[in-house]
Formats: sequence, C-alpha cells, structure tokens
Amino acid sequence: MVRSLGKQNMFSYCAYDLLFLHLGTSSEVLDHLSGASSELLGRRHLCSIPATTSSDIAASAVVLSSKIEPGVSVGEDSLIYDSFISSGIQIGSLSVVVGINIPRDIGGMADDSFRFMLPDRHCLWEVPLVGCTERVIVYCGLHDNPKSSLSKDGTFCGKPWKKVLLDLGIRESDLWSSVGVQVNCLWNAKLFPILSYLEMLHLASWLMGLSDQNSRTLLPLWKSSHRVSLEELHRSIDFPKMCTGSSNHQADLAAGIAKACINYGMLGRNLSQLCQEILQKEASGVQVDLLRACGDETTASHLEHKVWAAVADETASAVRYGFKERILESPSSTPTSADQNNHFDGYVDQPFCPRMVKVELPVRIDFAGGWSDTPPWSLERAGCVLNMAIRLEGCLPIGTIIETTEKTGILINDDAGNQLYVENLVSIAPPFDDNDPFRLVKSALLVTGLVHENILLSMGLQIKTWANVPRGSGLGTSSILAAAVVKGLLQITDGDGK
Repeated sequence: MVRSLGKQNMFSYCAYDLLFLHLGTSSEVLDHLSGASSELLGRRHLCSIPATTSSDIAASAVVLSSKIEPGVSVGEDSLIYDSFISSGIQIGSLSVVVGINIPRDIGGMADDSFRFMLPDRHCLWEVPLVGCTERVIVYCGLHDNPKSSLSKDGTFCGKPWKKVLLDLGIRESDLWSSVGVQVNCLWNAKLFPILSYLEMLHLASWLMGLSDQNSRTLLPLWKSSHRVSLEELHRSIDFPKMCTGSSNHQADLAAGIAKACINYGMLGRNLSQLCQEILQKEASGVQVDLLRACGDETTASHLEHKVWAAVADETASAVRYGFKERILESPSSTPTSADQNNHFDGYVDQPFCPRMVKVELPVRIDFAGGWSDTPPWSLERAGCVLNMAIRLEGCLPIGTIIETTEKTGILINDDAGNQLYVENLVSIAPPFDDNDPFRLVKSALLVTGLVHENILLSMGLQIKTWANVPRGSGLGTSSILAAAVVKGLLQITDGDGK
C-alpha cells in the first residue's frame, strides 16, 4: 500500500464554513490549468455542452458545472465555472468566467446588432448583493492589479487608467471621491452599475472598449446608475444566496445528466439494461437493493441470505481455518459423532469450572482515506488498508468480558443497557435485522463456530460489551468490537492462545 501510494500525486481539500477561499490570482489559476499537471485535470465535468458542429469550444478550455447552449464560442485555455452561457456569446482565450447566468432570452431583449463578447485575457463574474434584487456583473483584465494606483501602473481591462478615462469620457471624480486620503485604484473605483441585466451587459461592453455605441448614449446611463466598487461589493455579497444559487444550478445539471443516462443510455446501455446485467451476475448487495427497489421482496430476501453466506464464509476462513464450511449450518440439539471427536469434547463431561476472559482493544485511524479489506469489496478483489491503532485518553476504549455460566444459553449485555438471553441456539441465524443491537455478537458466535460446538450443551456464556467511543466517529468501532468478541470467544474455548 505504501509502495503504491508513494508513486502517486496526492491531493487533499478541506474547506469548512469558509465565506471566501483564495487559491491564487486568476492568472495563476489559468497557469495551473494549462501547466505541467494539466493532464490530471478533467476539462469537462458536470456540464451540458452542445455538439461540436453547433458550437466552437476549444479543446483546451475547461468547462465545469456549466451549461452552454449552441452558438457559443469559447477560446483556448479559458475557464468556465458554475455558469449558464446562452446562444451568441463569445468568450475569448485565457479568460475566466464564474457564476455568470446570461438569460436565454437575452437575444430577444437586445437588438440584433448586439452580441456580447468577452475579450482575451479577461475575467467576468456576477454576484448577488444583500438587499439587491439584481445580480451585479463584474469584469476586469486578467492581469489587472486592483490595488495598483491610477498615478502609477494601474490598469483596467488591460489598459492604463488614463487611456480608459480619455476614451470613455469619464472623469476621475465620477469614480473616486475627493474626500479622504485613499489611493485611487480599481479596488475603490465606483465602476460597476446595478441595472437590468441587458443594460449591465451593454455597459460592460462599453467599459471594456468593445461597444460601437456612442459614449453620448451610454455615458449618461452609466453616470446616473447606482454603482459599486470592488471594495463595496466584497463587503455586501449575499453569500448564502450565492451558495444556494450555485447548489441549485449544479443540481439541475446533475438531474439533466441522470435523465439523459436513463433515456438514452450510458456506455451503450440504458438503466434498465444495466440493472438486468447486474442481476445476472453473482449474488451481491447491489442486486438485493435493486430487487427491493423493484418490489420483489421475496427474491431479495432469498438472495440476501446468499450474500450474507458469502460474507460469513470469507470472514470465517480468516477467523478459524476449517470451520467455514459449517458456518451456516443450523446447530443441532445433540452432538454428532464428528462433534464428539473435536477438541472441545473435554468440556462436556467435566464438572463446571468458571472461566472469564477480558479483551480490550484500541481504535484505529485510517490513512489514505479508507479501506478495501472488508466484504463485499474483498469478495471480488484483494483488499488493502493502511491504519494505526490509537488509545483514547490513554485507555483502550473497546472491549468485552466473557464468562462461562452453569446455566445453559447465552446472556448478552451492552453498555447501552440492552440485554438479550438466547436459550435456543438455533435462533442465531442470519440474516440479522439492521436494528438488532446484538447482531455483531451473534455474527461472532457464528464465525467462531461456537453455536455448532457441544461446549454450550453443558454450560452457558455471559457476554458483556462496551465501546467508549463517540458514535459515528469513524474510528472503526463496530469492526473492532466484533474482533474483540471473536478474540474473547476463541480464548475462552482455548481456540486462541494469543
């Protein structure tokens, strides 16, 4: 496991309750996407893209969680994320588009001569603001530094501020207040208008220097509008609304993909065909789930017994060699001649001698994100696990005490106050109810073979278990508790010398 993992590039992501996550400048993100590790990246993920004959999307463009309609053009090495791009829109090369939702009827809202285009090396995004119905469209050049001042090397859309002001007829006082000692720069320029979506697109084209319309028409509209700066925008973003909108958008995309898979098939087979192929294979938990989903409870229950048998068979082979062929046999009320000859036979006729075994075990933490050495995965292929045993507060938190009793039968107790007395061992048979609090102990009795041995004909057992571990901690509580009971049962019957 270590040897295999050591050859791989490994990545980890952790972001809990973050309102803003900065992974680098837009330019750095694009450099990463097209850099040496670009072969590791999926360039199309959770997206709806038209056929190549009806769109022009560069092969090197990265489209994630987005829907693109026919007639859209996307240039080389651009990134489109969490967006809906309607027909007729052109995105240049080395550009970043995030969270844009250009309405499908934008063409009907605008005159035929207007087609929005984002130039090469530009960024375009939109965000909702607290107390604002419209989402604000924001844009800048890929290499613009928001904190570079007007008097030095500050730029907007890749052009020096002085040229921008001159070309558009905008005065410094339109963008920056003369009050205070602030440095005039893109960060605090009241540049982005809050208007209808179509008007914001028109003004975006004009501010980026792409509009053919005369400044006499658009300049008054821009001046009279309520405008915000990047600084004000970042203080007023409605993050819950933005996250909800993104989640709904991705859910719609996923629903569309799922519907297409059902209707048109995946890998040449639709969902019905895939289910039939699964059902024709060897018994598995997937088949049981499919049968139950189809309402065939009788067949599902019959198959579930086979699945459990396969799991128990493999588990028993690991616990006690030689017992697995008898795991699912019903325990008989009288010992057979074969039973009389086994190594437990000495306990039957001897006077009762009380014995007690206590087993305490640590919990474990997994490395590399999980394990594959447990059924049903390990029934089909070799499993691997890389973990480490740990104590909690200096103690071994999981354990069991098993004692022999003069009274026959098995009494089971746990630390939650549950108690069960099993008088007839025949009742211990799989499959067990999911709500049975003692299914682990019953499974341990089966895989160790004790329910088949005549040791329990002349004496009984009292089994007490505990797990001082928070529920759902991911520390392997259930499997470790089962191992503790198995070890205790083997020790009390001299089946395990360790």
